[in-house]
Amino acid sequence: MPLLGRGDSGFESLHPDMEKMPTFSNNEGEKEPILIGTNKEEMLSAQEFIFKSFIESRLYLLFEEGLKNNNYSPEEIDEISERLNDFSVDEKKRILSLTHESKNRVLRTFKERMEKQHIPAKDLVDTLKRLSDQFGFQVAYHCSNENITASQKKEFTGQTVEWVDSWKISGTEMDHRFDDKKMAYFSFDYEHLYRVKNPRYLYLVRVRDQKDTGFHTDIGNNWGTAQGLDVIDQIDLKEVDQFVDSTLEEYKENHIKKDAA
Repeated sequence: MPLLGRGDSGFESLHPDMEKMPTFSNNEGEKEPILIGTNKEEMLSAQEFIFKSFIESRLYLLFEEGLKNNNYSPEEIDEISERLNDFSVDEKKRILSLTHESKNRVLRTFKERMEKQHIPAKDLVDTLKRLSDQFGFQVAYHCSNENITASQKKEFTGQTVEWVDSWKISGTEMDHRFDDKKMAYFSFDYEHLYRVKNPRYLYLVRVRDQKDTGFHTDIGNNWGTAQGLDVIDQIDLKEVDQFVDSTLEEYKENHIKKDAA
């Protein structure tokens, strides 16, 4: 799946909120636009905002694709989208953190419930929100040079057996903190993506933020490790970087033109 395109303003095809670039508060508490000058903190904040908005939009497109593939009507999809807009960006990311392996099963099962129990489509969002809170789901990021692909496995569903795509990342780095178990690294933001080995791919993965679940984070909560990670999506990291840089540069140029007018 290619990266999302951009319109003339640079933001329409990502998400409506992308028209609002990051701001910070001055001493009077008023909001001011950032990205002016070369302040490193402001630049990082802007990069994070663009990246976060891109990820939210990417997750929604995957989710919408799953809804269509599982025969949700356009009206049901609109109802679900409206309910999603009641939540913050971070809450949406948790709600939409359906893994590649689980997405079709979850959406198909809920569609069957809707038809049998006559429940509204928007209840899907509330169900996913409850599960994300219960299990502490979060979206995180794993970088790798390896083109990790999905493999098929048998899954027992009630009285039937079906083949499903299992898309997982196995740990390869021995970690002395955990009895030299092979662990996979992940991060929670754009700034802390693991780039030491000049990775080619960015993997969106679902992790859990609860203790004793096999997911470990450092004190600063920027990094984490686990023996295995369930994949949501794979993206070319170079294209992501180019997108963030070009969108940031476009905004700066538009801001300069606006100030000069």
